[in-house]
Amino acid sequence: MNKYKFALLCAAALFAPASKGAVTSANADGYLDRAVRMYVGHNYEGCLDQLSQLLRMDISDSMREEAKLYFNLANFHLNNFDPLAISPASAHRHEMNFVEGNSLFYNENYKAAVVEFEKVPETAFDKETRADLRYRKAFSYIQVGDIDKAAICLDKLKGVSRYKEETTYYTAFIDYSKGDYEKAADGFRSVAKSAKFRDEARFYLCQIMFEDGDYAGVQAEAADLLSVELPDTMKTELRRIAGESEYHLGNMENASKLLHEYVDALIDYAPERSSCYILGVCEYRNGNYEAAKEFLGAATNADDEMSQSAYLYAGQACLREGDVDAASIAFEKAYRMPYDQTVRETAFYNYAVAQSRGGRTPFSGTVKLFQDFLNDFPDSRYASEAENYIINAYLTEKDYDNALASIEAVKRPSEKMLRAKQDVLYRLGMREAANRKTDQAIAYLLRADSLAACDSKIAAETSLWLAELYYKKGNYAEAETRYSDYFATADRVSPNRAKASYGLGYARYQLRKYAEAEKAFGEAAPALSPALQADAYCRIADCRYYRRDFSGAEAAYDKAFALDAGRSDYALFQKGMMRGMQRDQEGKIALMNRVVADYPQTTFAPKAVYEKSQALESLGKYGQAVDNFKALIADYPQSAEARQGQLQLALLLNAMGKTAESREQYESLVRKYPSSEEAKVAIDDLKRIYAAEGRLNDFSQFLASAGIANRLDENEMASLTFEAAENSYLETGDAARVKTFLEQYPDDSNAGQAAYYVAEAASAQGDNEEALIYVDRALAFAPDAAFAESALGMQGELRLERGEYATAKDSFEKLLQKATSSFSTQRAQVGLLRAAVGEGHYEDAARHAEPLLSSAGLSADLRAEVLYARATARAKAGDEDAAIADYAELTDKNIETLYGSIAAIDLGTIYYNRGDYKNAETTIDKLIDSASPHQYWMARGFILLSDVYAKQGDNFKAREYLESLRSNYPGKEAEIFDMIDKRLSVLK
Repeated sequence: MNKYKFALLCAAALFAPASKGAVTSANADGYLDRAVRMYVGHNYEGCLDQLSQLLRMDISDSMREEAKLYFNLANFHLNNFDPLAISPASAHRHEMNFVEGNSLFYNENYKAAVVEFEKVPETAFDKETRADLRYRKAFSYIQVGDIDKAAICLDKLKGVSRYKEETTYYTAFIDYSKGDYEKAADGFRSVAKSAKFRDEARFYLCQIMFEDGDYAGVQAEAADLLSVELPDTMKTELRRIAGESEYHLGNMENASKLLHEYVDALIDYAPERSSCYILGVCEYRNGNYEAAKEFLGAATNADDEMSQSAYLYAGQACLREGDVDAASIAFEKAYRMPYDQTVRETAFYNYAVAQSRGGRTPFSGTVKLFQDFLNDFPDSRYASEAENYIINAYLTEKDYDNALASIEAVKRPSEKMLRAKQDVLYRLGMREAANRKTDQAIAYLLRADSLAACDSKIAAETSLWLAELYYKKGNYAEAETRYSDYFATADRVSPNRAKASYGLGYARYQLRKYAEAEKAFGEAAPALSPALQADAYCRIADCRYYRRDFSGAEAAYDKAFALDAGRSDYALFQKGMMRGMQRDQEGKIALMNRVVADYPQTTFAPKAVYEKSQALESLGKYGQAVDNFKALIADYPQSAEARQGQLQLALLLNAMGKTAESREQYESLVRKYPSSEEAKVAIDDLKRIYAAEGRLNDFSQFLASAGIANRLDENEMASLTFEAAENSYLETGDAARVKTFLEQYPDDSNAGQAAYYVAEAASAQGDNEEALIYVDRALAFAPDAAFAESALGMQGELRLERGEYATAKDSFEKLLQKATSSFSTQRAQVGLLRAAVGEGHYEDAARHAEPLLSSAGLSADLRAEVLYARATARAKAGDEDAAIADYAELTDKNIETLYGSIAAIDLGTIYYNRGDYKNAETTIDKLIDSASPHQYWMARGFILLSDVYAKQGDNFKAREYLESLRSNYPGKEAEIFDMIDKRLSVLK
């Protein structure tokens, strides 16, 4: 708005000059008289000179105040206004306040001018000067935004002819500011022909037409107004309303031109949202999608109909650029706004389509979206397409639960929908199998199997997986049936035929159908990997062995060994056993020597020494056999074979007539392994030796010294009670009778086994507290029993769950010493690794990880856990590159597992911290695309992805991902929402 200056009332009219005689006087009156005359004559410099002389004289207070007044007035006219202070009691104080106000007014310091004007009472001046004061106060009030006070001043000016146009114009302006456009228009029209206010009045009349929606009127008026002289702020605003009017009239090219000029002219202010929205639409229609997104994004900072439409256009722009992620986010925003149902319908449908094409809005399922869309808009023009998407979209989203619910909601499913249902049920079965929920997996697969007629390929794979799961549950007969169903359905070139033959072989092997099992293994072997081929030939050999075809078994073991010599300790051992079965004891001894030499750490090493001793005994080489048994006891003291070997050594010595040595071995065995089965046999044999020597009292003393209750009068009832309780548990899984036995016979020789049964049952029921109590009791009573390996594994795992890492470590170390199978060895190594991680001993964790990663037979989940532990250990040790290699392997091969998902976050964070945003984004994309079931880590992935976008300057996607995550995340973790809110506060 223009600011107009008006002439200050001449001070000479207020103050009369002195008499003529004083003009040449050298006294004070002369200086004052000359100063006043010079002021009236506009000689302000001369006036100031005279007054400066006067103010240095000894003059009266009244004359000094008058001199100060003229001094200030002269300076005011010279635009050098640094006033001399006037006494508050001065007769000229009001004139001086008015002068100061005028100075501030003309220098456009309206806020300070108001302060000075308000000090002047209107009664201080005559009518003319009072009008000046009122006008300047009114104008200043308008400039500082106090239009109510301005209105009061203007009302008092009505009737003052010289201010008629000003009063009319500014009163109209105040009416306009208050939204009274009709009254304002009357005022502006009345001064529209005034030379002073014509163009400004036309500007406001144009604004009123715009507010009234008279876009054609604005178009006609603005074209002329833009060519006249107006303040820059008015011209900028005129371009805006003209541009928006052109848009509403359908003139997109003119609208875009005018609004771009409007935006370019702005310096200190942001453009209006409406203009940004229109420019965004124009740029979208011109194919300038990046510019469209920028302008549309600026129009979305409110929750209203404009934002809803802007999000819809932004989504379309993103979709045209192929950015389905950003499109999904924008469409979701639009459809969640309730304002325009047509926009909401279009946005909702497009959102669902974008999701089906790979859009990744956090925690939003495509299939459910289409179902919700149909519920909200059942008569939509998109309804048919939505129904088709319900069948197909889940393949991208992997939202099988909601897909199944959606399909089952259809009352009369088509053949296509039934095939989709079969596929969904199969995939749900696979998911549950991957999560080790065997019973749930079988339930889904049986439902899929009931739809086998829909798709033979899915039917075949369903049969195969049912076979695998039934085998896992120990139902080998059902597994065999399901494998046979697979072969009846599967295509002859199916890549899983070898896997199925291999599984069928194991099912028949467990059913002791050795000839049929051998055939199945033989059919599978050629298509298997070398390691599995070796395993298949080992089973073929086992089948021949059980059929007493020892030479054929040896040949098969030879083939297994040749296929995987680095890990064929079992094959070599069994080959030696076959030599023994064929009465080639020398050959057996040679092969057992090879087992110990080539595989000194294998669990078959003590077995090989034991079998060699047996072979020596068979050859009558008793002395060598005795030495070999002793070596076995010394070299492998914790093994089951050491106990068996010591028993055999005692028997051999007794047979050789070395009764005293035999008795020593028996007694040593009983003292070292008092709870073992071998100790029971040794006690019985010792009893006969002592009885033969007539020393049964000594035998009782020995038992007492060994801490063993006298068993000369064994309680037959305790034995019978245990046998009945054991049979009940093994048949039903209910350990109630076993617990009763323990209460009745807490010190019986079977108490250890009974306690283990109770622990096993409690663990199966999820009662870990009771399980730990009883497994501790079992191991305390019988640390060397056959169940000790399993018990130690259970004990360690239960302690791990309680966070008792040191005691868990102790359990697993004992298990590692006792392990007689690769399963127990692996279980111990995994337990030790977990204990090390739990204690934060990452160096130990890395050490335990190595043998696990180099061993065969690790499941995908377990390998992921071990690899993640090693990666973390490497990162903690500062070897970030080595850690990256492990994290990358996890994200490439096992990202859907828990540790694979965590690894993706760790790897993405490393790349992010390095400033490698491309690799960070690629890593998180893999996690999101994997549809990992681990929602917390998926949420962390979206948060990290937002960080990456923010670093790359894409604040739109960064912000919208976070807001979408906050709306859709199903979890309750406060940490996730805190991370979201902190980032949004920065982005906004």
